[in-house]
Amino acid sequence: MSYLETNKMTLKPKQFMIAYTIIVRLCDEYDMAADLYIVYMHLLADYITQKVYPAIQAKVGDSRELLAEYVYQWEKFTVFTFSMKKLFEYLDRYYLKNGSERCQNLVETALNQFKDKVFKQRMSDLRWSILEEIKKDRESEITDKDLIKQAIMQFIYMGFEKKTILKKLDGSGEMIWVGEKNLLLYDQDFEAHLKTNTREYFQKKAEIWS
Repeated sequence: MSYLETNKMTLKPKQFMIAYTIIVRLCDEYDMAADLYIVYMHLLADYITQKVYPAIQAKVGDSRELLAEYVYQWEKFTVFTFSMKKLFEYLDRYYLKNGSERCQNLVETALNQFKDKVFKQRMSDLRWSILEEIKKDRESEITDKDLIKQAIMQFIYMGFEKKTILKKLDGSGEMIWVGEKNLLLYDQDFEAHLKTNTREYFQKKAEIWS
């Protein structure tokens, strides 16, 4: 589990290959690919419900702390998903692409689990926190603009289609989500609220200034 959470090879290469080989044999020799996919789903669900969601929920009500925790958990979830994809690569490459049209690939499965179990549940809190930090910035209070930007990206990531995770080739080891952008969710669930919030903010300021 520590390998899946950090992507650091706490498993020795031989141990990793043993685990990978077992997955291949279970798929090919024992026809248990469908069972392995269920195991993968359970691992994702357990990680999200036992670690990611509680950590984010604990920060609700404090805009700065919630954004920091949300982005932190998202980054850890990205590493977890990337590591799971490597370990279950055979399942992704063969069973899901060639054997089952009903199943999504591993990365799409992971993102949709996060979307259903975290993003949708805490979307209003996430949006409120972003707008609150933007308001503070307008009032010349100290804010973390990069953190705000990363939080806003959640509304874009959740709309991705045909998504996957890639590791940057610049030596940083950073992992990024890529896919076909669909901005409908961003437009409806964030930008529309941002426009309303901005209009109301400056209307109040105009009343004070007049």
